[in-house]
Amino acid sequence: MNLAQSSLLVSISGLYLLVFYYDQFSAIVFVVLQFVVLGLVSRYKMKFIEHRERQK
Repeated sequence: MNLAQSSLLVSISGLYLLVFYYDQFSAIVFVVLQFVVLGLVSRYKMKFIEHRERQK
């Protein structure tokens, strides 16, 4: 019984460690996606909005 409880605790601890790593990488992916959107918005602004202001 003691071996089963120890094995279960190790399994749960390892599982939570893997979940943390999973959440960390999903956070990195989310940040990269936000940087891509920021770059696209900046490009849109430079191409269309500032170009329109120069024509006036």
